[in-house]
Amino acid sequence: MEFILEQQAEFAARLTTSAQQIETLGQAVRDLLRVATLQSERLDAHDRRLEAQEKRLEAQERRLEAQEKRSEAFEQRFDQFLERFDAYLRGRGGNGR
Repeated sequence: MEFILEQQAEFAARLTTSAQQIETLGQAVRDLLRVATLQSERLDAHDRRLEAQEKRLEAQERRLEAQEKRSEAFEQRFDQFLERFDAYLRGRGGNGR
């Protein structure tokens, strides 16, 4: 009978130890899930900021392209003006005097 009681006490002690280990592991899993959730939220926020930055850069590129087109058009009109002015001056005596 004493042997059985000792075995039951050992089993109860092991069961208590196992329960504590299971609780510790459970807490570790909960902590890891919390960390994973926080990291996921941070990555989502980073992705949103990155997308917003990409949109701003694309808009800036479009503005620069439009400015280049306006500059090219201005240069073309100015070149045409200079050609007409030069022709005008040549028509007034050839050397502009």
